[in-house]
Amino acid sequence: MTKRLYFDDPYRTEFDATVVRRLEVDGQPGLILDETCFYPTAGGQCCDKGLLNDVPVVDVCDMDGEIVHITSRALDAERVHGTIVWERRFDFMQQHSGQHVLSQSLIRVLDADTVSAHLGEDNSTIEIRREDLKEQEAREAEDLANRVVFENRAVKTYFVSADEVRKLPVRKIPAQEGPFRIVEVEGFDHSACGGTHCRSTGEIGVIKIGRWEHIRGNVRLDFLCGHRALEDYRSKSETVEKLADRYSARAHDVLSLVTKQAEENRDLRKTVKRLSDQALVFEAHDLISKAVSCGDIKVVRAVFDNRPFDEVRSLATRIADRDRTVVLLGNRGDKGQLAFSCSEGLSYRMDTLIAEACAMLSGRGGGSPRFAFGGGPRAEKVDEAIETVFELIQKGQSDLSEV
Repeated sequence: MTKRLYFDDPYRTEFDATVVRRLEVDGQPGLILDETCFYPTAGGQCCDKGLLNDVPVVDVCDMDGEIVHITSRALDAERVHGTIVWERRFDFMQQHSGQHVLSQSLIRVLDADTVSAHLGEDNSTIEIRREDLKEQEAREAEDLANRVVFENRAVKTYFVSADEVRKLPVRKIPAQEGPFRIVEVEGFDHSACGGTHCRSTGEIGVIKIGRWEHIRGNVRLDFLCGHRALEDYRSKSETVEKLADRYSARAHDVLSLVTKQAEENRDLRKTVKRLSDQALVFEAHDLISKAVSCGDIKVVRAVFDNRPFDEVRSLATRIADRDRTVVLLGNRGDKGQLAFSCSEGLSYRMDTLIAEACAMLSGRGGGSPRFAFGGGPRAEKVDEAIETVFELIQKGQSDLSEV
């Protein structure tokens, strides 16, 4: 079994070890050493990164009690000098110790047990046995967790037997046999855990709860500790200050100003939509006045440049409300777009006609006998496609128009 040096001293960053075995893991070279400072991915905590001699360690995993160091290339030496990336190690120490404090705080404030925890590269989560979580409840748990941080309580780790563990107020006793490694936050929390932890709660730094969501009948919440919480504060503070400068206001007035502007924008969008609808009505009348008669039907055709296709579609459906009218509209932009429609009761199949026209654009379309839309990359062919369909309608060809 690999000796885990981080159990005794999580602050140690360098070590020398002997290679016990070489193996391959998913096509990558791996080493098992007689002892190591490298923490493997386990217990919801990501592994350490670093070097063995000058070779990067890209992953670390636990295989039946042996710690496998997966390296970027093969390493032939029998003795290695290992170094871990301290900034990464301490970051996860802050997150993991913070998770223990926050989990116990959620129990004491909300009687909500932790179902699972995940300490990710960027953010961490706790899933608690709770159907709902209110803002004030989260704040109370957060306040308690930070009081424990500010009290700078000692964090101890030690091993106990299966009999001894039952005498401790451990949050959850693992199913496996002992001995058990206990992480104790003095006077506050006892947990069975194999992770790396701070020596005192003061090193955790601020604990901040973020968003939460409902999952599997529980609540899963995001949280940040220490340097992560500081960086998050810096980023959000910078955003607020920039918004304050934009509005020429004080930072604490930004929310009300942004809310007010959002309401005004919503009202403006409603006004623009109403005016746009009115404009489309007038435009539809104008296009109808220019329609070409083909026997007892009228054909409306037009081609636009770089127009929002939603407007083109809306025009096509509006004009088709007229009796005995066929509408052939096109739009030229980054690609060609077509919108065909016809009045109710006509025998022309717009879905068949759109397929024929879109083939000329090297694209495709679809829809119903009355309304069909489509397009393709050859925008320069839009006019030709519409003229081709128009000629078919003029000639009264039944192979493309008969139901």
